[in-house]
Amino acid sequence: MRYITRLVEVLVFSGLAVAAVLLVVHLYLNTPIRHATVELSIEKGYSLNEILRVLDEKGVIRCKTCFKAYAVLGGYALKIKAGDYEFGDGLSHKGVMKKLISGDFKRYMVTIPEGWRAIDIARMMEGKPFVGNAEVPSRFLELVSNPKGLGGLDIGWEVPSLEGYLFPSTYEIYKLRDPKDLIFRMVGEFRTRFSKKLLDASRYLHLSPHELVVLASIIEKETAVPDEKPLVASVFYNRLKKNMPLQSDPTVIYGLKDFDGNLKKADLLNPHPYNTYVHLGLPPTPICNPGKTSIEAAIHPASTDYLYFVSKNDGTHAFSSTLSEHERNVDIYQRKMR
Repeated sequence: MRYITRLVEVLVFSGLAVAAVLLVVHLYLNTPIRHATVELSIEKGYSLNEILRVLDEKGVIRCKTCFKAYAVLGGYALKIKAGDYEFGDGLSHKGVMKKLISGDFKRYMVTIPEGWRAIDIARMMEGKPFVGNAEVPSRFLELVSNPKGLGGLDIGWEVPSLEGYLFPSTYEIYKLRDPKDLIFRMVGEFRTRFSKKLLDASRYLHLSPHELVVLASIIEKETAVPDEKPLVASVFYNRLKKNMPLQSDPTVIYGLKDFDGNLKKADLLNPHPYNTYVHLGLPPTPICNPGKTSIEAAIHPASTDYLYFVSKNDGTHAFSSTLSEHERNVDIYQRKMR
């Protein structure tokens, strides 16, 4: 009888001990950890001990030994993904592990405005939190200038550079350690939205898809008013048909190395290849990355006989079909405004 009593006592105490251990484990895994929002990087090739060191130093976990046991016994040690993470206040150890094995990396929202050039995008990247290293902006420009270095990139036709094909939009991205990731997203967005439309339009507009993008980029820079864009497009189409120079100031500006914001008469005579005062036809590449309305205007120009337009100094333009009409508009909106 005494033996049975002793056995019962042992079983009870063992059960209590197991229950206590399970309670401690439950509390360890599920209790929220109080800390400020933390950002950290798990580099490729990190050992489990190196990962634990980073998590511990940033205050994301309590008790490295306990978390290591959890990782090993739970079969998670080899499933942790390298990348950039953000851990918010109140996340439990179980929540931390879930992030690490699912690759729930920190995301950044990056907006590329319509009309930006590749150089504008590169300058925007400098020093930004979503950029993983200082070489990203310069590497971005290298790849844009030489798209052959991007294996697997397909727009639908050959292009000398990716200027014009970096579609303006807001992108949700992970931290950029290689600009290829963002380039593929932007060009992919362009291809999905417009490659087929441009290929189809090129058959009846008598311009190649690339030339249509060049034209769209000029339209983008000439006016920000959506309703005016088909009118601007019609002016350039009419000039091309008559073998007249496009005489677009933004094309001149694009080819100037050190433009100070003041376009001079001497600049209009600069023989660089983008100067549409000097050279007939379209420039060799787009002069910016046009948005949807500018591309649509290049594909669907208005039907007009306009050959000229001049700024009204309020963001809109006055359009005309003859030089005499144009000169009157210049007198009204430009010369008399000085």
